[in-house]
Amino acid sequence: MMEEEMEITPDLVEWMVNDPKVTSRWRDMALYLDLQDYIPAIESRRSKLGLLGQRKDGEKLSELMTIWRILKKRIYTVPYLLRLLDKLGLNDMYDWVRMMTGQTLSKRQIESLVFRQLS
Repeated sequence: MMEEEMEITPDLVEWMVNDPKVTSRWRDMALYLDLQDYIPAIESRRSKLGLLGQRKDGEKLSELMTIWRILKKRIYTVPYLLRLLDKLGLNDMYDWVRMMTGQTLSKRQIESLVFRQLS
């Protein structure tokens, strides 16, 4: 796989499922990925720990990430994840993923980001 197509690694998933800002948006992520049909099933599962039967958003996001990896492996990539995080305004995680994966921006991408921030 070329660097541009780098698959999302388990450590990145672990960071994401432990970030409340990200986990609270798991449904929006499912919509963006066109996996909204899986939202009811993800929501209806009980916690493995049995804590009041409710699962935390981190567990739900973890399941969504697994579904994404299995059903849409072609787009289970760092660049696609970065687009998703940017689209949802999850800037801190976006910056973290970029830093952890050594992704760099082109001049055009930098200009686009600046214009989005200013508008």
